[in-house]
Amino acid sequence: MNLYLKLLRIELKQFFRSQSAGENIVITVFKVLGIIYLTGLLLALLFGIYAITKETGADIVRIFSRYFIFWWAMDLMARYFLQQLPTNNIKPLLSLNISKKTIVFYTILKTFFSFFNILYFIFLVPFSLLLIILDYNALQVFSWFLCVIFVVLANNFINILLNKNNIVFYSALALTIVCGILEYYGIFKVSAMSEILFYPFYSMMGTFVIPFLLFVTLFYLSYKLIFKSFYLDEGLSVKTKEGKTENIEFLNRFGVIGTFINNDIRMMKRNKHTRSITYLSIFFLFYGFIFLNNMAFIGVFIGIFVTGGFLFSFGQKIPAWDSSCYPLMMTLNIPYRKYLEAKWWLMVIVTVICMVAGTLYIFVSREMFLGVIAGGVYNIGVNSLIVMIAGVYNKTPVDLNSRVKAFANSNSMNMRTLLLVLPQVIVPMVVCAIMNDLFGIYAAAAAIILIGLAGFLFRNKAFDFIVKLYKKEKYLTINAYGKTE
Repeated sequence: MNLYLKLLRIELKQFFRSQSAGENIVITVFKVLGIIYLTGLLLALLFGIYAITKETGADIVRIFSRYFIFWWAMDLMARYFLQQLPTNNIKPLLSLNISKKTIVFYTILKTFFSFFNILYFIFLVPFSLLLIILDYNALQVFSWFLCVIFVVLANNFINILLNKNNIVFYSALALTIVCGILEYYGIFKVSAMSEILFYPFYSMMGTFVIPFLLFVTLFYLSYKLIFKSFYLDEGLSVKTKEGKTENIEFLNRFGVIGTFINNDIRMMKRNKHTRSITYLSIFFLFYGFIFLNNMAFIGVFIGIFVTGGFLFSFGQKIPAWDSSCYPLMMTLNIPYRKYLEAKWWLMVIVTVICMVAGTLYIFVSREMFLGVIAGGVYNIGVNSLIVMIAGVYNKTPVDLNSRVKAFANSNSMNMRTLLLVLPQVIVPMVVCAIMNDLFGIYAAAAAIILIGLAGFLFRNKAFDFIVKLYKKEKYLTINAYGKTE
């Protein structure tokens, strides 16, 4: 136990002694505020459930069981994209006189304190107390609570196991989507199967043993998998493959910019980290189906994320994608403006593709369709330039060969990048809401489109400013990227 406490103290010292300690504290404060905000929403939801139950007499445990399988599936997908195994802070310990079993166990133990698990505890503990207040059997509620907790915590280890096999994950994702479609159109009631599977957690005492055994089994399998590959010269080292020459001849017609875009496309195809950005962009195309709201400013909010999944995830890490060779690049006769314009054009091309795919939202609602078009134009003209400005202040190198998730590295965030969220999302939503109230939805969409077109037309002036920023920060960036862990 003392050893685990020492490891925890080491991580706390690393947190407060790092060069970005101030930024880490600010980000942590934002995370805490986010948890407090979500806690408030969940408590409000519980009060709503209490009021509805008192009025209708519905069995909320049965309702919860009916839709729990969808919650479980969404939780697993969110963990796959956002939750990573914290190995980077553990690597230095492998060279010390500490048992590898202890390090692996400590690594797994840290995943129990992830944002997802904390959020579920915040919801499930008050929800269980609410059930007791509503005269549900206390012992049965406690047994049910243990069952749900073990199932949720099991996702920690399913995520670790799936992380090693993308084929299994995407097969499961496709199956989940198919089940959702079948449920939505009433072809096959997955919710009924979920109720049959999970309601006995409450109605039959002692059933928590089943999810507990599942939890222990997955824990053991994850432990063995991590232990087997937890070596600096094997499991955590860079995997090498036979090199292949790839070239898109069409892009070579555009000179230096085409060459840089060619290199970025090759990078995205060959590295797991960059491939995850591509998969996440596809995932964001379906983001709007979560809301199904007819409010104009919500439509713009959805449109920005539907068309900007790649733009935000790729753009915020410019030039960190090239961190391994960035110091060398700065010694060569490479036109800095062409290098940045190539990144910008790649984001624009993908955004246009997402806009075309997003036109399918016309079958959902007029507001969403206009939001996708307006949000896409705004992303091209304004947000594409803003994310490049945010990249100036990103001093966190990217390990292309790591298994890091697309949005897992919070160190790339700082106060400047947080402030840049205002013109990226909030400003267009405010403009849209005002114009919609005054002149209607078409005028609101036209206003956002005009702002985006203005940004596109004046992009050369914006690039003059961006290039100056990158050159000003060049040596600080080289110093940051040149450091090793």
